[in-house]
Amino acid sequence: MRILVIVLFLINWQAVQMINAQGTSVDPALLQGEWQVDLRPTPDAPPYWQTLKIKTNGGEIFSGQFYGSKFRKGLLNNQWAEVHLAFETRDRNHTYFHTARFDGKVLHGQTYCPERAFIAPWSAKRASTTKLTNEP
Repeated sequence: MRILVIVLFLINWQAVQMINAQGTSVDPALLQGEWQVDLRPTPDAPPYWQTLKIKTNGGEIFSGQFYGSKFRKGLLNNQWAEVHLAFETRDRNHTYFHTARFDGKVLHGQTYCPERAFIAPWSAKRASTTKLTNEP
């Protein structure tokens, strides 16, 4: 009976270790640099590209620029398998709240502006060296 309990304990321990290994987070340093964000207003609309610049500092706080505005309060959470991030920007009249998750290759995000009753999903890929058609 004692051997059965030990074997069951070891099997359970092995399963927990496998689950924990799957939860290994993406390195937040991979966010560093420029990203091309597709802000199309509807799924069938043509792409509307804007550049997102991210500067990580090795911790939970980051800085950068999006849609021509330096952003504030950039926070990272890498306790999950994907890195989650949030930041805010402001134009002349409104504050925009942005959240995203990073799977190691693509950023999948959302922008919310309560003052405009506006919410928009977006995605971003690492920027290439060529300019996109609607970039300034």
